[in-house]
Amino acid sequence: MNLNRSEAIDLATQILESDDVSTAELVVCPSFVWLESVSRILAGSTIGVGAQDCWTEQSGAYTGQVSADMLGSFCQYVLVGHSERRRDAGETSALVGQKARAALDAEITPIICVGELLETRSKGDAVSFVAEQLRTAFAEIPEDLTTRPVVAYEPIWAIGTGMAASAHDAQEMARGIRTELRALCGESADSMRVLYGGSVNEENAGSIASSADVDGFLVGGASLAASSFLAIAQAC
Repeated sequence: MNLNRSEAIDLATQILESDDVSTAELVVCPSFVWLESVSRILAGSTIGVGAQDCWTEQSGAYTGQVSADMLGSFCQYVLVGHSERRRDAGETSALVGQKARAALDAEITPIICVGELLETRSKGDAVSFVAEQLRTAFAEIPEDLTTRPVVAYEPIWAIGTGMAASAHDAQEMARGIRTELRALCGESADSMRVLYGGSVNEENAGSIASSADVDGFLVGGASLAASSFLAIAQAC
């Protein structure tokens, strides 16, 4: 929940016009109210647009909600299950899976967010906790669609705290996620993308990106400046 309209347009324009060419696939996820404005700026470019959330139904009496069908005019991606949605709106992994299914039905790629509290990690239960989040969410997705989502690991204890996971932690969890995806989706899981999010910045992006099972980043605060966002993209 950052940036006014002119700031959002300016940020998208800076990213679009930057000379910092990256081979990484770039997607920006502005607030709902700026989706149309930003999508117009980026139309025809290689930069994708995503929404920060969607609802489980495509239409109906759900005041205040936004359906994946509505987003289809602007977006190729949508975040579902971000830790702040789980925290502030009490979203369960089953609900996250239902949102992912709705996105897939609307031909939008869901980015399914998973992650654990510091207490869970301290107990040594981080990998198993995240695996259970995945199993519950993917149970809501038809078998023939299970390889289409992107998975983003965002340790809750690292979001907005400056406490990023180490490259070792990120790789350990990404490998655990990949193992669970293989159990859920078969060998095709090897081609699914696993992202890391949580206080990622210009300084730590390179080491985390070198991890064998980390395919990219879900960038938080560092995405609010084109220079830092593009520097992270270069690290990929």
